[in-house]
Amino acid sequence: QIPHPPPVLLWITRFNFPNYLSSCGMSELKGKHQVVSLVFLVSSMIFPSELQATDKVATPPKTKCFIDVGDAHISSTILERQGRLAVKVNAISRCNVLQENVVLTVKIYKVGAGPPHLMAEKSTQSRSSKSRGLIVKNQFTYIFCKNQTKSKYYGLAYSKALINGKLYQTPPVWSENTIELRCGT
Repeated sequence: QIPHPPPVLLWITRFNFPNYLSSCGMSELKGKHQVVSLVFLVSSMIFPSELQATDKVATPPKTKCFIDVGDAHISSTILERQGRLAVKVNAISRCNVLQENVVLTVKIYKVGAGPPHLMAEKSTQSRSSKSRGLIVKNQFTYIFCKNQTKSKYYGLAYSKALINGKLYQTPPVWSENTIELRCGT
């Protein structure tokens, strides 16, 4: 059994396009133009307020702020200082104006059987002096390796920041690549 389309679509499919369009003065339209015109006409009857112009105009922020998320990698600094292997993901929040109270969160995911597994999550502290400026870094999100089994990892980051007195939140940003590393966790 074929499911029935919603009532509006059912009405459109049973509608006699040429007769209705000619009664509206659109008899010269053919094929796709008839369908587009009819869809616009029907949608303007169903959603009239969405198609009207408004007095309010949304002004995008005049800042150029974004997050860079690095690929997962074996941290050379942790290896040198602690003699241990660790997967690490770095992220940087850059902005052309001062950002304050920045909470830059970085997550490390491991890809395996089933959905990706969250392995580590760390955020900058909003009241820290390092959470203020044109550039704020999160370079301390890592997880130690338990063995050298090959595993695949990627990073995800998002941020909240006070910019010009207004709180902004970014959508999540993923690292460009999922990287296979000799690091079982």
